[in-house]
Amino acid sequence: MSFPYLFEANFAGGGAGEWDSESDTGALLDFPAYHELARTPGMGMPFRGAHCARLRLGDTNDHTLTAGAVNVSADGTFGCRFALFLGNDVAATADDTFNIFELQASATVELAVGLRITAATGAIEIGIGEVAPTAFASALMTRGRWYQVEVDGNLDDGVGDDGDANLRLAGTVVATIASLDQGAITDALLGTQNTLATTTGTILLDEFVADDERVGLLDPRWPVDVLLTKSGHAFVGPGVIENITLVSGAGADNVMELYDSDDAGVAKPFKARLANTANGEIVDPAGMPIEALVRGAFVSLSGTNPRALVKIKRAVAFGSEGAVRDYALRR
Repeated sequence: MSFPYLFEANFAGGGAGEWDSESDTGALLDFPAYHELARTPGMGMPFRGAHCARLRLGDTNDHTLTAGAVNVSADGTFGCRFALFLGNDVAATADDTFNIFELQASATVELAVGLRITAATGAIEIGIGEVAPTAFASALMTRGRWYQVEVDGNLDDGVGDDGDANLRLAGTVVATIASLDQGAITDALLGTQNTLATTTGTILLDEFVADDERVGLLDPRWPVDVLLTKSGHAFVGPGVIENITLVSGAGADNVMELYDSDDAGVAKPFKARLANTANGEIVDPAGMPIEALVRGAFVSLSGTNPRALVKIKRAVAFGSEGAVRDYALRR
């Protein structure tokens, strides 16, 4: 297992910099901040942090992000998780089925998760298949809410067509496939492909991870003790931090820096810095708590395998979608 995953993307930088490549002919894929999303009534806030990926449906082009670090060998196990929000505006005037996630072997689709929209009823289903979804969850998807989507399974050994996979929502298996004929995985793709031009609306994606085993859920969504395994926002908006901790990995080069910011891409007031001197060292600061954060708590991590724990004492835009939206509208 890589530390902590084969690949992780939280969109904290407000762009696609974490990914190896982006396909977005038609410019329908972007990475808005929470205060931009809040201007649309009923739109979701990022699942965590300040930014997420937004896909606006309405053409037949690919709008995808590709990670080349997601490599799974023949007969290997895998696990992927991402957060998915279906906007209240998602609609189709013709039946449409399209992929939103794929595992590929040198551009050949070997596992896919997708959505099926029935025009007559407006029903949205999520499903899984080898090339496109063929096994669907029995319960319909609901617009206007976040889902945590997981895919885990075992890759074909290259001889017996014995690959299998589970599709999970909120940790519960909702569909399975088996007897898959697959090649070794070289890439993961997240985003929409081959949608009908008559399918419209907004989809949000956030908090993607992939590993060589099941990764599990981000639970709870609003933890008092926030664990970060890469740079990101512990929360946005005004708040007080009770304590911060650097959990060092390999090497004596681990650094954790805390800034009063809800935008990782601009100059930001510096609040604290922790650094280790030995492998595996746990570093706590003096001078806690950290009072009067105004914009938010952005944690920058560098070095070999660092982790950060942020213990939240108070935060205005935390605990619910409504709390984040209310602050965003008066930011």
